[in-house]
Amino acid sequence: MRERKSKKLPKVAKVSNAAQIPFDMAVCYPYIRMCFNREIIIEDAGKLVHYDMENVRVMQRKNTVSVTGRNLKIVFLANGDLRVTGFVTNVGFE
Repeated sequence: MRERKSKKLPKVAKVSNAAQIPFDMAVCYPYIRMCFNREIIIEDAGKLVHYDMENVRVMQRKNTVSVTGRNLKIVFLANGDLRVTGFVTNVGFE
């Protein structure tokens, strides 16, 4: 009889299991919180690429987070955290 091969976990999953940290923190996904469509907080945000009243683009490690809306204002940008207020219509990843 043939033995079934077990599915191999990616290295990141093995490391996160061994270190007992959540998988999404190990692969550096952005942590984004939205308060309805009036406020968005992006933690571990990298470099601010573009900012105007209708579009905010933030470069993270491997991707870019784009926030589109009206009357967007950067309220807080320090220690890798970004807080944007205004009327948010779209959040995208590039």
